[in-house]
Amino acid sequence: MKSKSARQTIQYLLDHNQEGHFIYELQEYLKKRACHFEDDDGNVHYGCDCDPEEDIVLKRKKHFINFCNRIHVDWMTADSILSLKMSRFISDCDLINNIEIDEKGRIYYK
Repeated sequence: MKSKSARQTIQYLLDHNQEGHFIYELQEYLKKRACHFEDDDGNVHYGCDCDPEEDIVLKRKKHFINFCNRIHVDWMTADSILSLKMSRFISDCDLINNIEIDEKGRIYYK
């Protein structure tokens, strides 16, 4: 299957239902692959610095890039949209730790 163009990716992610589905699936995908640890209270924390040998930019987004490629979304466009919504450079752990979806499907970018 061919990847969505930048324009198609923008349309896809600007649709609220699609955006919510994308974020939910992305977070599930990232949680299975990101470094994580459990604190003394049983809370799980996710991080990005698992492999110090990796290039810093690729390390911070490698699972996001892989996810976008897997679902045929233009990762650079998706990255730009999410970076704008979060007002900063994003990493895999930002996408897990700093976006919440409530029970009504509303998305909160921290």
